[in-house]
Parts: sequence; C-alpha cells; structure tokens
Amino acid sequence: MTPVFTVREYGHLWRGENSRNVPDTLDDCRVPTAMFDALEKLVLETEDDSTKGVVFSAPKGAGRVERLKVRNYIGVLATDAGVLWVFRSNVTSDSGRT
Repeated sequence: MTPVFTVREYGHLWRGENSRNVPDTLDDCRVPTAMFDALEKLVLETEDDSTKGVVFSAPKGAGRVERLKVRNYIGVLATDAGVLWVFRSNVTSDSGRT
C-alpha cells in the first residue's frame, strides 16, 4: 500500500518523533522520520535560485530541520520511495482531508 500524506499549501510537514504534540490537520502533517528525511534530502539537493522557497522552505545550517513548509505549490508529488505527497489549495477545508 502506498503511503499518502496530505497537507494544505503553506502547511507544515513535521518530522515524526519531534511532532507528538502537533495535531494532524491539513495545516500540520506528521510524517514518519525516514519518509521526512528522504523528502528533506530531495528538497535540499534540488533547490537552486529558481526553485528556492517555491515548493518547500527548509532552514539551512547546522542541525536537522524539524519541519518543512509547503510553499506556492498545489499538486501531487510521488517519490522514488513510493510515497505520495498531496498538496491542496490553502482554501480547502479540514473536512476535505483525505
């Protein structure tokens, strides 16, 4: 079964063990650590001046990122690991969560 994570545009994806107190809503999505780390790596490796902050924003520097913020992107992203990421319009209501 393909893991699917849904978050609203401008919402946050949180690393698993650091997000126990974060409610799982369209604005805040808890993600298992391995899947989060794979997405974080993809974001940091593919970001350049033309994409910086467009799809995701992630602080750089020492230490690991606790969360990723979805920026200006609505659509679906499928990773090589078989994870499906669904990014919905920021006008989507919480009752529309999949």
